[in-house]
Parts: sequence; C-alpha cells; structure tokens
Amino acid sequence: MTLITTFQKAARLALAAAVIAPLITVETASAQYLEDGGMIAIEIEDQGPNGWASPSSPSGFSGDGFLRWDGPNYFSSPGNAVLTYQILSSNPGNYTVRLRNRHDDPDPTMANDTWVRMNNGPWIKMFSNNPNTPGNWNWESRFELPGPVYTNANFDINAGLNTLQFSARSRGFMMDRIHLYLPGTPGGTSLSTPLSASVIGSNYCTPAALNSRGEWAGLNAVGFKDLGANDLRLRVSRLPAGSVGMVLASQSQGLTPFAGGGQGTLCVDGSVLRMESTLFNSGASGSREVSVDLNSFPPPYNGAVLAGQTWNFQVWYRDANPQPTSNFSSATSVTFE
Repeated sequence: MTLITTFQKAARLALAAAVIAPLITVETASAQYLEDGGMIAIEIEDQGPNGWASPSSPSGFSGDGFLRWDGPNYFSSPGNAVLTYQILSSNPGNYTVRLRNRHDDPDPTMANDTWVRMNNGPWIKMFSNNPNTPGNWNWESRFELPGPVYTNANFDINAGLNTLQFSARSRGFMMDRIHLYLPGTPGGTSLSTPLSASVIGSNYCTPAALNSRGEWAGLNAVGFKDLGANDLRLRVSRLPAGSVGMVLASQSQGLTPFAGGGQGTLCVDGSVLRMESTLFNSGASGSREVSVDLNSFPPPYNGAVLAGQTWNFQVWYRDANPQPTSNFSSATSVTFE
C-alpha cells in the first residue's frame, strides 16, 4: 500500500479522537523536563557529574545514584560545578521546592547546603539542618536569604521554558532528587512520585518546508529512553487545521525532496515503517501528541525496539497548498536504552 493510499484510507475512516491527545502548542525542542499537573520530579544524577562525585554509597538513594560535592567549600562564591535542568511548564505559579539530600556530619549545621537559582536569578543558599537529618536521606529544604532571613523554599515558575541550576557550596553535601510542585499537588516528598518525562529526541531536518498555514511543522519526541517505561510520545505542531497525518519511522536517515509527489523532504530512508496506529487529525489547533508502542513496531520490522537502537521519526501529513498535496514535518532521532 502506498503512502498516498494510506492517507486516502485514513480520510475515509474519520479517525477516532481516542487515538490522539490535544497538545498545548508550545515549542519544546530545547526543553528537558516536562511539568505535569503541577509537578516536576527529577533525578539529580541525570545532569551530572560535572565535577561532582557519583559514589554508590551510602545506600538508600533513588534512581541510578546521587551526586556528592567532594571539592572545596564555596561559601561565598557560587557558580562552581553548575548543574543545569531545563523545565517546560504549562502551569505557571509559585512552586514548593524539595531537595532529597543527605549530610553525614553529626553537627546538623555542617556540610548541609548547596547553591540554587531559577531563571538566572540570584544564587540562594538552600540548606537542611533539622537535628534529625544528619546521616539520613531527607527532604528538609529551606532558603537562607540576605539578612539572614530563613524561608520556605519556593520558586516562581513561568509558562514555557525555565532553567533550574545548582552550584557547589559545602563539601560532603549529597543530592539525590528534586521535586517542584504547586500547592496541593500530591507526592511532594514521596519517592513513588513518577519522574518527569523529558524531551528525548535530537531534532534534524529543520526547518521543514512551509505548509498552507505559512509555517513549518515541527516534531519533538518526549517520554523516556528507557525501554522498560514504554513511553514514547511524538508531539507535532504548526500543522494546517484539520490535516490528516501519520508517523513514519526508520533506523536510517535520508534526504529525499518531494517524496511521494508532494511537498517537503522525506528525512527517513531505508526500510521505512508506516505507523498506521498513529493516524490522526490535527484538529483546530494544528497540534497533536501521539503515543508509540515500543513493543510492537509494524512491518517490515515486526517487533519490539531493542536497547541501543536509534530510530528516526517524521510526520507525513495532508495539505492543500494551494492544490491537494502532502508535506513533511521536521524529524527527530532517539537512541533507546
């Protein structure tokens, strides 16, 4: 069956809305972690070590590990060994900040702090000095502001892209996980809170060809590279309203202009899979998110994605520009683990 025939079939099927989920139209290409329902949950070691130690003990950490600062104290000079986490939020507000941390000095005021800032604001001392915290993983997190003034740890998070950063301060301080959440959001200090999905693809073939909307369709992959999660979502935006589209996948990249007699450039090559389970209609917004089952890729691959494989994805969609035609989004590449 040709791609053109597939699109004609899709139009006749009047695609069910249950196949797709609406997407807030936000450019996600440079984001890392996606806020969901007022919660952001990140494993600190995801962006390390950048000068931090990554030991395997003490035990009790979550995820794959934790980070410990073993260098000199930087009590008055933030900006050293900086760890950066980009956050994409669609729910702006004042977020509570909880850092799962540990400090083993029996004096609760020693080796108990780090520098932190949001969106290039001033560096703030974040500390944990409850008498019960030494020698234990804990969520005790407060700010020390000039004065000194001691406050709860909170940051304003904007709609769109935000940048959270940590900087080394006290030798021996350990960091495991960071949660940021709106008031009333459950799971603020629970390790059972799901980790935030992230943008996992490397985009290429950008910009794509313009469509009848006067823009080019962009594609981003979000979810988890870990195959055990089986969580791959492809977000396409800036499509013409009411356009029928479908995901193409291949392990090879290519560059074929006007493929299928349409407009745009096909950026996957070799054995190209037509992911018919992802057939969608872009609706009034021209944006959609489709889920891809990593355990069941269609012919000619016929099987589950394997760890270490790199897959390339692109959306092919119908347009009228000005006559009926087809076009392609940008493409994205994901290496699974």
